[in-house]
Amino acid sequence: MPWKELKPMDLKVMFIAAYLSEEHSFSQLCQDYQISRKTGYKWVERYRGPPQRAIPGPVRLTRRPAGLPTAQGLRSASVV
Repeated sequence: MPWKELKPMDLKVMFIAAYLSEEHSFSQLCQDYQISRKTGYKWVERYRGPPQRAIPGPVRLTRRPAGLPTAQGLRSASVV
């Protein structure tokens, strides 16, 4: 019988389901799933969603830079 392979996303979903059932302590869950508590807290925070901001406004969720540091400005582009 072949080993049942778990994808990382399946493992995360199973961890969150076990966390929500509140049958075991958080430390025990992390130990059972062989992850650090820091990783467990990160997964739970991602499941809960982004925190509510005190000051409303646009939220950048991407890590992409807002601008291009090597791009030319409009003035220098029109001269060239």
